[in-house]
Amino acid sequence: QLKHLAPHLILGNTLFSSETFSVNPSFWSVAVEWQLYLVYPLVLMLFSRLGATRGFLIAAAIGLLFRFTLQSWGAPYWISHLPFRWWYEWTLGVLIAASWSEGRRLFFPNMFFGLLLGSATVFAVMGSHDRVFQWIMPPFFFAFLVEICVWSARPVGWFERGVGLLGICSYSFYLWHQPLLNAAVSFVAHHGGYLSAFEIWIPLCAAILAGLTLISAAFYQLTEKPSIALGQWLARRKPRRVESSAPFETADGAVDLLPTAAKPDRKSVV
Repeated sequence: QLKHLAPHLILGNTLFSSETFSVNPSFWSVAVEWQLYLVYPLVLMLFSRLGATRGFLIAAAIGLLFRFTLQSWGAPYWISHLPFRWWYEWTLGVLIAASWSEGRRLFFPNMFFGLLLGSATVFAVMGSHDRVFQWIMPPFFFAFLVEICVWSARPVGWFERGVGLLGICSYSFYLWHQPLLNAAVSFVAHHGGYLSAFEIWIPLCAAILAGLTLISAAFYQLTEKPSIALGQWLARRKPRRVESSAPFETADGAVDLLPTAAKPDRKSVV
């Protein structure tokens, strides 16, 4: 319906409870990502003025306020769902990038610490009734895994290349999987009453996977690659001042949050 189109066109559908999942449930993340980039200068200001660690802690506290407190105070839906709601998860990724740029780690890179974080995350998701703990742990654990991958010196092999090929289409996979799954569920509800689950779901899932692969590959070629090329072209046209610009000076050292010519040597890092 046309009434659902306008909030999605302005990427504001997540600010209305009736529109967040109205067209395609996967589109909520597109709006959130755009909104997060819109307020990204505020993150840069926090990190540059307070330092990476303290800036992250302030951003996480703001995320906690928007996610759990404002609605309990009776704030309107659109206020409690402003992009600051996701600042904890967002700025945790910024903190990993800033730390990598400085040549330091956030986490202890050992198996015991990883098992401890993983166990706490499983308990948070499946056994805990504390909503704040459920919110904090999964992004924290995945940040640990991301940092391991970022600092890994393992040579790129066939598995990494295969995952990389899948990764370039992964966003299209995400955006298209919901409509196809909804269509499959609707089909089964209307035509699958006389078939067993094995007879209907196995071939249907295989068909969905094949269709998703073709659609995602096509959208990568037709939309994502041209947009990447456009971004590279715009970057080449922009006057290059990054060679002479200094990184952000922060309260606890320099934090390089923008691309510069003077990056640490990461040739051995995958």
